[in-house]
Amino acid sequence: MIKNNQKKVDIVIGGYKKGMNSTFDLSIIIPMYNANNTIAKCLDSICINKPIEVILIDDGSSDSTCEICTKFTSGNSKFKYFYQENSGPGAARNNGISHAQGKYIMFLDSDDYLKSSELEKLIDTSLNLNADIIYYNFEQVDQDGNSLRRFLLDKFNGLDKKDIITNTLSWNLPWGQFKLIKRGILQDYDIKFDETIVDSEELIFTISCIEKANKILFTDLMVYKYVKTVNSLSTGHEGLELYEIREKVITSLREKYGDKYPIGVSNYSFASYIQIIKLLAEQYKIIPGYKLYRKTIKNKIKNQMREVNLSYYEKRYQFLYKIIKLGLDMPLFLAFGIRGEYHSKSIKRS
Repeated sequence: MIKNNQKKVDIVIGGYKKGMNSTFDLSIIIPMYNANNTIAKCLDSICINKPIEVILIDDGSSDSTCEICTKFTSGNSKFKYFYQENSGPGAARNNGISHAQGKYIMFLDSDDYLKSSELEKLIDTSLNLNADIIYYNFEQVDQDGNSLRRFLLDKFNGLDKKDIITNTLSWNLPWGQFKLIKRGILQDYDIKFDETIVDSEELIFTISCIEKANKILFTDLMVYKYVKTVNSLSTGHEGLELYEIREKVITSLREKYGDKYPIGVSNYSFASYIQIIKLLAEQYKIIPGYKLYRKTIKNKIKNQMREVNLSYYEKRYQFLYKIIKLGLDMPLFLAFGIRGEYHSKSIKRS
């Protein structure tokens, strides 16, 4: 365990606070929990000869994550390892931010990895443009590294901040790890992850950053490899649990942003209800699950459809909207259930 009790003295440069000992272009923060199967590949992908630091926040792992990380920290001064009692991903990211000394901050999940050559290009070509937020493209891959889908975020170049936030709330512009954020923004406006919520905390954090940014850049570099695990959402939450969590998030978004970004908040709500339908179909038998859907969110999703703006959605949500609009929610529920059963059998066979 590494402790850092040194008091940091800040000075203001160009309107942003910057630590006296800030010598890094980039701080890469990696929160992790029991990541012994993936963390070595993740860390290997960022062993580059650039002025970066890699901050490893172990959120109470009980496997061999610590031993693997120790090998990297002992052999490379750019890697710094911190252990904390299990407190959740929001607390882990906040801990990482508190230790960061780079001009920019990047978040990387422990089961994902980067394309090192593209990361080097990003550092060489984009950091000197002085944008407050820098987005990059990413590729969704399976656990063997095979490409599943490419996300080209540079198509959002030229949008104003309101449209960027509306696209983010509409699940069209991903809000996760696919950007660099100038550390000065987080310091000046005390932007942190909300540690009290366990879902969509990255969304609220991202909106706060975008609102304070003066310049947002979308690059065409394919930097990030996002590893897709089968049924990752289903294994993370139970259907009714996710429903209760998302209802709290929706209430919070309406209170904070309902007047400023009404379309975005409505689009977030509808997409969330679609995901809950999928989860209920996968986790319950068809008839009991459908009855539960009718009891909990059927009326809510019908009412929400009146406020949705389809132009901000990806094609899949546009299609699902039309299916429900036609009253075909029972066949949709059945299709989700069959698909979930197929994936479950595939997991058991593997």
